[in-house]
Amino acid sequence: MSNTFTMNWLADALRAAGLEVWELDGWRTWEPGYAWRETPGGLYEPEGHIVHHTATDGYTPNVHNSSGQTKANAYVGLRREGRLYFSGGGVPTVALCASRPANDSAGYGCRYVLEDYVRLDKRYSGPQSNPDDSPSWAGNRSYWNTETIHPGYGEPLDAGVWDLLIGYSAVLCMELGWAPWRTIAHEDHTKRKVDPRFEQGTPYTIAQIQDDVELWMEGKTVDLQRWASRLRREDINQYVKIGVLTSTESSYWIGMLGDWQNPEWQDLRDAAMVRGPIYGYPGQQ
Repeated sequence: MSNTFTMNWLADALRAAGLEVWELDGWRTWEPGYAWRETPGGLYEPEGHIVHHTATDGYTPNVHNSSGQTKANAYVGLRREGRLYFSGGGVPTVALCASRPANDSAGYGCRYVLEDYVRLDKRYSGPQSNPDDSPSWAGNRSYWNTETIHPGYGEPLDAGVWDLLIGYSAVLCMELGWAPWRTIAHEDHTKRKVDPRFEQGTPYTIAQIQDDVELWMEGKTVDLQRWASRLRREDINQYVKIGVLTSTESSYWIGMLGDWQNPEWQDLRDAAMVRGPIYGYPGQQ
């Protein structure tokens, strides 16, 4: 399996869900030497999503800071010109910063949350009370990380930003074939942290986020036409390599490329999903 998996498709998926997206220059190519950790199934991909707060009233998203660090894969907040804010008006926006792992994001924590809960689509009930693993283990290369612009003292998150965070988290789960419980808090990963800490869901905000993500996902599926429109010849060939298709069958589907509205794409999608959710999404093998 290739270890060059990226989330470059995410911007289109979020826009298709009606969410406002700000793509920072370089977000698709940053961290070329920092790959997702290999999963038990031999894939290289994020296995969960950690929600953080910035502990600030405003923040200027960046692909990497002055120290060369990538603090998050994405930021959510109220956009006014070139900055995101906690309050004061603006457009609720997801700013995409890095399609590969953010090298200064989740940090050290407890690996069992990933292995015994997140990876198994089981709900974890935190916050974390155990010390970080020793020897140390960092979650940067296993989790997609999102920073929410928020002071972190329990104030209510702007209603529009809350809805954006829920929809954005739900799209991640749907597109990657995850249960809503794969969205966890930074304070679930490590007891050193308390985020996210909003008025919504207090004293354990992530539980409310998970519940709302579950509601958002109910009755929603990834649109077949949009799924098919992402397919490339390379994806069809990859399906041959992993046994989803025969060489003869691949020729048929390659000939179908461009005919995105054909309902026959459901047959290929169903065959791919038999191998597991990740195989059902083009460009992610």
